[in-house]
Amino acid sequence: MVNINLSRDGKNSESRETPLVGTAFWLSSGLLVFAVVVYGILLSYNGVVASQMAGQRLNVSNLAAQVNSPSAQAVTDFFRRGEEVQKHIGTIVIPGDTFGRLEKTVLPSVMVLSYQRDGQAGIIKLTLQTAALKDIAQQILSFKGSFDNVIGGNISVGSDGLFTGEVTMTDKASS
Repeated sequence: MVNINLSRDGKNSESRETPLVGTAFWLSSGLLVFAVVVYGILLSYNGVVASQMAGQRLNVSNLAAQVNSPSAQAVTDFFRRGEEVQKHIGTIVIPGDTFGRLEKTVLPSVMVLSYQRDGQAGIIKLTLQTAALKDIAQQILSFKGSFDNVIGGNISVGSDGLFTGEVTMTDKASS
C-alpha cells in the first residue's frame, strides 16, 4: 500500500523540530574560543622569544667586544708566536749547545785563550795555547767532528815556549 500523508497543516508527523541553537553552533563556538586561546598563547610566546633574542644579541655583542679587546688580541698574538716557534724549533741555535760541543772537543792539554763568534754567519774564532805543536794539530782534527770548515793558522811560539794558534770554524747548528 502507498503511504499518503493526509495531514492538513503540512507538517510531517515523523519530523522533529530542530532547536534554534544546534550542535553546529556549539561546535563552531568551541572552535572560535580555541582559536582565540591559541592566538593569545602565541602572542605571549612571541614576546618571550623576542626578549630572549634581544638578550642573545646583547650577549653576542658583548662577546664580540671581548674578542676584539686589546687583551684578547695579545693572547691571540702570543699563541700565534708560539705556533711560529713550534715551526722553527729544529732550527733554533742555542749558544749553550755550542759551548757544550766546544767543551767536549777541546783536548785537556789545550787551553782556549779567546773566543769570538759572528752570530749571523755562525763563524767561531778561537785562540789556542799548548805546549806541543802536535796538540794543536790534534785539536783541529777534534774540532772537525763537531764543526764545519775548520781552518788552523797563525801558529807561533811564545817566549815561554808555548805554541799559540788560531782556529776559525763554522758552527754546524747555525748553518
